[in-house]
Amino acid sequence: MPLICHRLCATLLALGLAVPAMAQSRTLIVMDGSGSMWGQIDGRPKLEIAREVVADVLADMPADRVLGLMAYGHRERGNCADIELMVAPEAGSATAILDAVRTMRFQGKTPLTEAVRQAAEALRSTEEPATVVLVTDGIETCEADPCALATELEQSGVDFTAHVIGFGLTRDEAAEVACIADNTGGRYIEASDAGGLAGALEQAVSGAELPAPEPLPEPEPDAPARHFPGDVWMPGFAIATTGQSFGPDLPEPAAFDFPADGTAEACRAICEADGACGSWRFEPVGSFFVEHARCFAFRPGTEFRPDVYPVADGFVSGMKPGVPGLTSPYVAIGANVTARLTPTGPVLPGEPFTVLWAGPAGADDWVAIVPEGQEDTSGDLSYFYVAETIEPGDRPEGAGSMVAPDAPGRYVLRYVLGRSADRRVIFSMPLEVGSDAGVPVQTPVRISPPSGYENDPVSWSAVPLTPLASAPEAVAMPEAFSGAWETTLYPGRWQVEGLAAGGMYFAAEIEVTPDGVRTFEIPVGFEQAGMGEDAPPAEPVPLPGATPYKDAATGLSFNLPDGWQAEEAFFAETAAGVRARFPGVTLTGPDDRMLVLNPLQWLAQNGPCEESALGPLCVFGETDAVTDGAMAVILPSLSMAKAPSFGGVAFRPASDDPISTLVPGWSPE
Repeated sequence: MPLICHRLCATLLALGLAVPAMAQSRTLIVMDGSGSMWGQIDGRPKLEIAREVVADVLADMPADRVLGLMAYGHRERGNCADIELMVAPEAGSATAILDAVRTMRFQGKTPLTEAVRQAAEALRSTEEPATVVLVTDGIETCEADPCALATELEQSGVDFTAHVIGFGLTRDEAAEVACIADNTGGRYIEASDAGGLAGALEQAVSGAELPAPEPLPEPEPDAPARHFPGDVWMPGFAIATTGQSFGPDLPEPAAFDFPADGTAEACRAICEADGACGSWRFEPVGSFFVEHARCFAFRPGTEFRPDVYPVADGFVSGMKPGVPGLTSPYVAIGANVTARLTPTGPVLPGEPFTVLWAGPAGADDWVAIVPEGQEDTSGDLSYFYVAETIEPGDRPEGAGSMVAPDAPGRYVLRYVLGRSADRRVIFSMPLEVGSDAGVPVQTPVRISPPSGYENDPVSWSAVPLTPLASAPEAVAMPEAFSGAWETTLYPGRWQVEGLAAGGMYFAAEIEVTPDGVRTFEIPVGFEQAGMGEDAPPAEPVPLPGATPYKDAATGLSFNLPDGWQAEEAFFAETAAGVRARFPGVTLTGPDDRMLVLNPLQWLAQNGPCEESALGPLCVFGETDAVTDGAMAVILPSLSMAKAPSFGGVAFRPASDDPISTLVPGWSPE
């Protein structure tokens, strides 16, 4: 058995699970069954380690030892009431506990405070000493205070001790759960990684008194949080404050009286009439057991969690145009929303693989593998919560790890909009699990520039116009070289682009078939957009109230209205190192107005867009006279002074094969 398990088992023994002197103590193990237990420590899923810990400890249990098992988050996603006493504390329960742990599915939230409370109640029946061992890999996620509960239990007079074992917690997270042990006379064992685990556990195993914990270091500054706008009228939403704020310290809305039978429309009117109000929430009569309606007003800069209820319950919230604050993008109940999933690499039976995703990125959204024909949102064979894998930045996308089913065959990969009031599958695709992993057969192709450019060094890329699961998202050879580019592409339509060292740009769509033409000559592209070799540099014509703007790195130019500023322009880039055809740039104007050229993962509710010669130009929020005027100046002046450059990551095959394709087994230079 791995060293990490032996040491953790020894610690559990040291905590009182198998010490003869404590034979009369009743012990209840509270096991974390939340979805984050699929995370890893030293390359192994935490849930596997936890199961082995329990099995190892129970193997040495005296037959008369009183033990029980409670679990949380193991039956249902998003349900803070998912707490179950799986095995009541009694003698000779070791086998029943082991069987119960093996059935846990690890998929829900982390209501650890309420679980500890219920564990204490389950142990309260006698005056004998009671011990709870909480095994958790996360902090409280159900709006409860574990420290206050621990103090309450200690003051109740019950001979109760709680020990906490943390899996993979940060220092700040550990401080939030360590108080359960501190306030009840127990101990907290840190298991952030294998090294930290060994140091803390060896002291406990030795039987020596554990030294006082070292002061926690000053926490590093939090990364800037992302905040999203909502809508002026959001039925079914009861936006709940997180206790955090951001931006300038603005005044609070004025106090007001709200009638007991007030309406959502009346609540909205109060906020609309107060310039200091940015958002509002209406709670109908009877909600939260209160026999009168309530209205709350919040200043701009308040951070909200988007709680969602059935529209029939009567909750309504609203956010003024241009006021962000939601911790995840707003998606109206019943709205037509989509997602995208792209498996990468082979999908082999029983093996882990990675899925790239883009979608609403709600707090309870998840990606899952299910059998074919599975229509409801249960029965997942493997899954991950997207919020736990979202990448830094403003784009709602990321990459999550999954484990393929053990049996080869055809399955379904899907994205589930997870909120309970509007739970539904918004994207699904077939997933082939087997030795070939569903990767299509590659066809050798030969790509070359037109006659007259044979000796020009060119860097090439190819992007599929009909992406397939388990296939490369792009193929690239960014290093410039003369002559034809020989590579392999799977059948379908591709956008092929090349950039010569002297600035000449080549582009075309090609159709790759298993049999047929496999040699393609790519013509000069975008001459009509002023990107040909002999095209003069594009310069915007100055207008009154505007200043010509030109970015030397990208070649982007346009008229910038007075009072507006442009951030640094950039080319979006795929994971394979292929850059977008046109650059993007963010423009900020008076009173925090914002325009974005070629935004990434833009949602319709973010604001309207207008097409230009260089891609969409979008308004963040609602349009007004100021943004309309800026659009009228910028749109007709957008132009490119030169073809885009194609940098990125070069890939080298593991063998001596000269063909360069982004496939599993290749490593980036």
